[in-house]
Amino acid sequence: MDNFQQIGGIQYLGVRFSPAGIANMHGARTVLTISKQDLRRIRLEYGAPGERWWLELIIGLALLGVVGLQALNLLNWMFFGGRIYDVCFVVPLLCSGTGGWLIWDAVRKQWYLAVETDQKVRKITFDETPKIAELSAFLQVANQLGYSIDLSPLEKQAKR
Repeated sequence: MDNFQQIGGIQYLGVRFSPAGIANMHGARTVLTISKQDLRRIRLEYGAPGERWWLELIIGLALLGVVGLQALNLLNWMFFGGRIYDVCFVVPLLCSGTGGWLIWDAVRKQWYLAVETDQKVRKITFDETPKIAELSAFLQVANQLGYSIDLSPLEKQAKR
């Protein structure tokens, strides 16, 4: 429990369990709060942490498509000539960085908590990749605070 910050509950890598509910923190700012009485089920999962990862993937691919079109325009300019202002260099640089980052964010996998309420399932993400032993200890302490968290994926990971 030494690795967990205690503020009216416990906090680890941006996830806080308190008597009132679960919060996803970004520094000192609360990003998402789910009250304890609204909780139906909490599962630890390993996968894409974004709630709309498919949208990130589509937008990232579209931005890289813009880069591809600009690359074709550049090749056309190089082989067949034209004026330099026919070629845009800024848009491909911006689109390639943003598109690549969106695709990476959509396909990367990490541990997160799938919190089920009556309305929907929300994903509570950790700020960085947690260490398995610390994550297990943190979630066991959260279970002692009255939260029922399904840790079966973590148990499967430990058996490997």
